[in-house]
Amino acid sequence: MVLAVGGRVRAVHLRADTSGLTWHQGVQSRGGRILVAAAGYPAPGLAGLAGAGLVATGHPSWWLAALATLGAIQIVLWVRNLFGLATTALAVGALCSCLAFAPTTVIGVVAAATVWYLAVGGLRASLEARREHGVSDAGELGRGTRLPAGLFRFTFVVVAALSLVGCALVLFHLPK
Repeated sequence: MVLAVGGRVRAVHLRADTSGLTWHQGVQSRGGRILVAAAGYPAPGLAGLAGAGLVATGHPSWWLAALATLGAIQIVLWVRNLFGLATTALAVGALCSCLAFAPTTVIGVVAAATVWYLAVGGLRASLEARREHGVSDAGELGRGTRLPAGLFRFTFVVVAALSLVGCALVLFHLPK
């Protein structure tokens, strides 16, 4: 989102507890800051939902290729800590190996597993965000909109939960 609103990502640091921090600059407008703050927590679930759509329509290889490509771009442009570089490189390597050597059924299983990983992880992170106070995405949204930060923490959880339900509906072809 930083790039979409005209900013520049300086670095991304990933941590072993699955949290991370993105340093960016150049997002000057209030609306841009609001969009950046609003994008973080919903992103994993919404990405998982996009992946579920690709997997369900018979394109699990496209999904894994997209993840590998995005991971490689992250390594080259933004990830700046050793743990982040190692885990992202390992993930990209595993995805590329799967695409190159695994049978179609394994590719499908791995693709579905990545969807669930993103959807469940997004919900877990959103639930954990309820305990954040001070400098946080919800706090930034609260300051930018003059609405309670708790409203945004709740919204993050709702969006993540709906994304998880959406993934289940799409992957299991359940009636909508």
